[in-house]
Amino acid sequence: MGAPRNFKHSGKSKKQKNEQKSLTTQEDFYLAAIECEEQADRWLLSDIKKCLRFYLKALTYYENGLTALGSTQEGKYNIYYNETRLFLQIYTDYLANNGYINILQYVKMDDMPDLSSLTLSLPQITQRFEIVYEAFPVQRTWDLQFNLLTCYLTLIESMDGSFPPTFTLEGSEILNLTNKYIEVFQHLVNDLLQELQNWSETGARYSGDTDADLQRDTLDEDAMCMTRDGTGIRTNGSSEPRVESMDVSEQMTPSSLTEVLVNSLKFNHALMELIVESKIANEKYPETKILNAVQTNFLEDTTKKFYLQLCDIIDSISTAIPLDLKEIRLTKALIQGLNIVTSGTFESLQDLVLDAVPLDDNDVQGKIDLSLIKVDIVEFAISCLKESFSEAAWKLSGLLNKVLTVARTLLTNYRNRILFVRDQELNEQLSHVAFQLCDILVNSSDNELRRYAIKQRNQKSQGTPDGERTLRILMKNANVFLNNAVTISSKPCGLQETIINKLKRNYIHNQAKERLLFLQDLEQRSNGGEDATPAPPTTLTFDIPSDHVFYSNNH
Repeated sequence: MGAPRNFKHSGKSKKQKNEQKSLTTQEDFYLAAIECEEQADRWLLSDIKKCLRFYLKALTYYENGLTALGSTQEGKYNIYYNETRLFLQIYTDYLANNGYINILQYVKMDDMPDLSSLTLSLPQITQRFEIVYEAFPVQRTWDLQFNLLTCYLTLIESMDGSFPPTFTLEGSEILNLTNKYIEVFQHLVNDLLQELQNWSETGARYSGDTDADLQRDTLDEDAMCMTRDGTGIRTNGSSEPRVESMDVSEQMTPSSLTEVLVNSLKFNHALMELIVESKIANEKYPETKILNAVQTNFLEDTTKKFYLQLCDIIDSISTAIPLDLKEIRLTKALIQGLNIVTSGTFESLQDLVLDAVPLDDNDVQGKIDLSLIKVDIVEFAISCLKESFSEAAWKLSGLLNKVLTVARTLLTNYRNRILFVRDQELNEQLSHVAFQLCDILVNSSDNELRRYAIKQRNQKSQGTPDGERTLRILMKNANVFLNNAVTISSKPCGLQETIINKLKRNYIHNQAKERLLFLQDLEQRSNGGEDATPAPPTTLTFDIPSDHVFYSNNH
C-alpha cells in the first residue's frame, strides 16, 4: 500500500461526509479529491481497477480545483503538491514497484483508456515537483522537499545497468541533478534542525553548528562552477494556512530527520555505484560514454565530501536528537561494501559479508535487511568483474552462495513463524516476506547457474569425474530453488494481502516459472542427440542481467 496520508481535514464530521452538495469552490474540489483518494485506498484489498478509477476521479477534481472559485495561493499549493504526490505514488506503487516491477502489465486496462493521464514518467514527475518547489517558496513543506529528494534518488537508481533503463541522463544532467539534490538537502536539514531544537536544550547550538557545516564551499565551489552546465513518498494535506503551519511543524519529528539522512546516504551510494558502472561501461563501450573524465573526478570528489558531511551531521546531533541509528547503519553498510569492492581485496570483502554483526535476537527484520544488503554488495562485486569465467568470478559466486544461504534461512524461518503464530500484525507482513523469499530463491538459482557455467568452461579443458558431479549438483540446486519459488509464490497470503502485493507475487511466480521452462527446454535440446534437428534459440521471457554467463550463452 502507499504511504499513509496525514491530511489535516481527515477529522471532518460524518454529516459533512454524507452531504451531497455541488462542488463550486477550490476547497470543495480539494476535499472531494482527498475523499476519492481515501476511497481508492479502501479498494486496495480487493479491486485494483476501482482503486485506479478513484485515483483518476481525484485527479479530475484536483484539476478542476485549480480554476474554481475562492482560489488562494495556499489552496493552489495544496492541490499542485497533492496532485504531483499522487503521480509519484502511482509510479512507485504500480509502474516501478520494488524499483523495477510494472504490475499494471498483469491487469487488463482496455476499458480504462484515460489511465495514461495518471501514469507520468519519473522525469515528468520530478519536473512537476521542481515547479511546485520554485513557485511556492513560502508554502514549501518538509514532505514536498523530501519527495523531490526521493525523485532525484530514484532517477539515479533507475540508471542501474542490471535492467534496460527507461530513460538516460547525460553526464551534465547527472552533475546538475547532484547539485540540486545537495541544495534541497541542505535547506531541508536546516529547517528540520530548527524545528527539532526543542528535543534538546543544546539543540540550537547543534542546529547552528550544522548550518555552518552545510555551506556550499565544503563541496568544492571551484569544481561546482566549472561543471554547472555539465522509496518513500511523503504526503501532506491541509487547507487553512494557520492549521497548515501547525500541522507541518507537528509532522517534523526525529523520524523525519532520520528519513532524510537515510535518503541522502542512499543517494550518495547510488552516485558511487553509477561512477563505477560508468567506468566499466567506458571500457566496454567507449562510444556510449556517460561520464567523461572531468565529470567522473568531480562526482568522486563530491560523493566523498558529501558522505563526510553526512557523517558529521549524524555524529553531531545523534546525542541530542533520537535518530534511528539502526536504519542509518544499514545504509552506511552499503557504502562500506562498495568501497571494499572498488579498492579492497577478496579477503576484506569476505570478512565484511560473513561477519556476524551483533543484533538483538528479536530484531528479525534487522537481520533480514542486513543479509539482503550483503547480497547486494557481493552481486555488485560480480557485476564489476572484467572476466566472467575467471577464478575471481568463481570465488565471488561461491561467496554469494554463502550470503544467499543466510538470507534464505532468515526469510524461511520468518515466514514459518508468521504462518504458525497467527498474529494479525505479523500476518500483514506475510506477502512481503514471501516475495522477498522467492526473490532470493530466484537469485540463488541464477547464482548456481552462474557457477555451473564457470565450472562447465573449466570442465571442458580439465574433465574430471568430480567436475561432472559438481555440474549435476549445481543444476539440480538451480531447479530446486526455482521449484520452491514457484510453490511459495503460488500460495495466497491471507485476507490482508493487497492487490498490489498479489500482483508482485504473480510477477515473481512468473519469473521462477519461466526460468524453469527455460531449463527444461535446454535439457530437452541437450538430450536430443547429435542427429536431432537443431532447435531454434530459446527466447528469454524473464528479466535477467544481459551479462549473466549462463543465460547469455544459452539463448
